[in-house]
Parts: sequence; C-alpha cells; structure tokens
Amino acid sequence: MPKTTKQLTDTEILKAKPRAKIYKLHDGKGLVVLIRPSGTKTFQHRYIINGKAKISTIGQYGKAADCINLDLARKILAEQRAMIKAGDDPALIKAENKAERQYIFREVADEWMLKQDWVPAHRKRILQRLNKDFFPQIGDIPIADIKRVVIRDIIDKIYNRGAKNVANRACQSCTQIFEYAIISGYCEANVAAGLSKVFKAPESENHAYMSEKELEQFVYALYSDNEKAVSRLAVKLFLLFFTRHAELRKAKWDEVKVSEQILVIPKERMKLKKNLIVPLSSQALNILTELKQLCGDSEYLFPSPQNKSKPISDVTILTKAKSYYKEKSITLHGFRHTASTILNELGKRSDAIEAQMSHTDPNSVRKIYNKAEYLPERKEIMQFWADHLDVLFEKGKNQ
Repeated sequence: MPKTTKQLTDTEILKAKPRAKIYKLHDGKGLVVLIRPSGTKTFQHRYIINGKAKISTIGQYGKAADCINLDLARKILAEQRAMIKAGDDPALIKAENKAERQYIFREVADEWMLKQDWVPAHRKRILQRLNKDFFPQIGDIPIADIKRVVIRDIIDKIYNRGAKNVANRACQSCTQIFEYAIISGYCEANVAAGLSKVFKAPESENHAYMSEKELEQFVYALYSDNEKAVSRLAVKLFLLFFTRHAELRKAKWDEVKVSEQILVIPKERMKLKKNLIVPLSSQALNILTELKQLCGDSEYLFPSPQNKSKPISDVTILTKAKSYYKEKSITLHGFRHTASTILNELGKRSDAIEAQMSHTDPNSVRKIYNKAEYLPERKEIMQFWADHLDVLFEKGKNQ
C-alpha cells in the first residue's frame, strides 16, 4: 500500500519557525513548503517527468498581494499534475512563458528578494526602501525599459534629503536587482552599475565613544540608580556585554545557561550567522537574578513594558542610557567601541576582544584555523571588564 502524507493546514505553515538550515514541510502529491532560515516560505512542486526529477516553484506563502495561500497552491498543483499527465513539463512551460513576457521592476525585485537568505529585520529594511523610493516611481515599468537616468534621479533625491548612507545602500540593492535580472534574462544591461561610486556613503564616524573619564561619570550615574526597571538593567547588561543591540535586545531566558555561566546568542540573530557565547561575569549573573524577579514570566530577558510577549525596543533602552549622561550623545553601539578601546589600552589581547565582539577576522587563514575562539581568555576578559566598571563606580563616588 503506497505511503500517504498527512496534508498540512494553514496554521501549521503559519506557525512553522525558521531553522539554521532550509527544511521542508510535505503536503502530499509532490507539494512542499520550503522554509528558509530568513523565514520565507515557498510552495514548490517536486515531480518526475521523463525519468528526471524536476522542481517547479509555485509561489511564496503569505497574505501579501503577491503571495498565495495553501488552497491556491493546491489548485496550481492540480493544474501542473494535469500538464504532466498530458506529457507537458510545468517547469519548461513556465520558463517559456517567462521568456515571452516583460517583467516589471516590482516583480523582479520581489523575485530577487525571495532568493536572498536574509534575517527578517534586514529583509524588512530593504522592502521599506523599495516601497518608499522605487516602487512608486518605477515599480510598474518593465525592467528592460528603465533608463539609467531614472535610477540616478531616484537615488539623487534620497541623497539630497540627507540620507547619504541610505542612498549608497539603495545603489547596491539596485545594482544587485539588475544583475539578477540579466542572469534571469529579463534585461540586457545593468543601468545601476557604478552609481555607488557617485553616491558615496559618508566616512564612518565612531559611535559616541566615551573616554575613561566620561565612562566613569556614566557608570557612576547608572550604578547609583536603584530603580527597579527593566530598561535600567538592560543598559547595565549592554555595557557589560558590549554586543550589537539587536543581538542582545531579543535575548530569551532559554539562551541563558546559568550552570555554565554563559549566554548563547543564536546565529539567527547574529550578523555573521554564527552563535556567540557571552561569558557571564559574577556581576552579570546578579543582574540576571534581579531581572528574573522582575520579568521571569516573559520568554524575553527584556520584555516590552506594554507587551511582555515582545522584546523591549532599542529606543527605550537608548533613552534610558541617555538619561545617565547628557553631556555627550550616547549610542548603544558606542558601548562596543568604548569597551574595545579601553580593553585594548589596558593590555588585553586584541584577537580575544575581537572574537568576543563577533568581528570577522580579515586574516582568512587565521579565521579558518581559529577553532578555540579564545573562550577561556574571553571569560577572563568579561570578568575583568565587569570589575573595571566597578572600580570606575568607586572612583565616581569619591569625586
């Protein structure tokens, strides 16, 4: 008796979470839902014709206008199975139709985004940029008909409103969309190529680095505050851990390994797509104990005051941080630069500091063979840093 596959439900697809690697949900009769690490869910028809295994992409799952639901995917599957029964290859017919029609910029951009393995936050930023600046102007124009001057004018408007970094990134995205269009046969020329050299991003400035004396004043104000607030404890841990704010802000209690005295930030939230181990100093463990008493009923270390099922916003944490030191602009990313600079000045090994900050190693050979990741040394550094902040607090008390 042939094996039967239990059919999926919309709820099962909706609740399916992304994993570190691509995986599939099977609906039966060759219909699968491909779930990428980025969170996108794509219907595919997997079939055999003339002895060869083939794949036909049916569409992306979702509620957006260009997405499809499970019922529609099954209808398309039935149509394709009928084609195969008649001796026609759905993937081949789709390719022939593709070659005959003109594709508008919006369609190509959407198709290009589907191919990218991005974290959801980055995908959202790219889509917002396209929706705001590009789709209203050229979204419905065939990509093969778009002129270089049109792309230049759009980016020029972004640049002239003061968003120079955004303009440079828009150049890069457009270049990649047109490259994808050329490879896919939708157009012949990349009219965005080279524009990033014209609309250059401004030279990067250090993120509100604090000198040792400024840090002393900041720490004194922060450590003197006894308010039982999640935002205050978040600022303390951000300063102790010096991670990227998106990596720590969404931390969950099941990522805290108290017995091992570490916090494990999963690679799905990491810029370099690699787990980061954050050794926990004795001070950090005490703060986590205090946090657990405040908000242990949430899955997040730092739940939103309005909704405990969501993490606190970076604006809330930043506002709290700024309240402790008004003489200088404070940024959460600036904590990273401050910690790195002071630790290097105090003689800690730069390789271990860079590993703790999850910076990529420019030396590819060293990057490949560095399996130890300096973990014992990083544990010592994190305790040293926490102790150093305590010393600064004591200095501040004596001023």
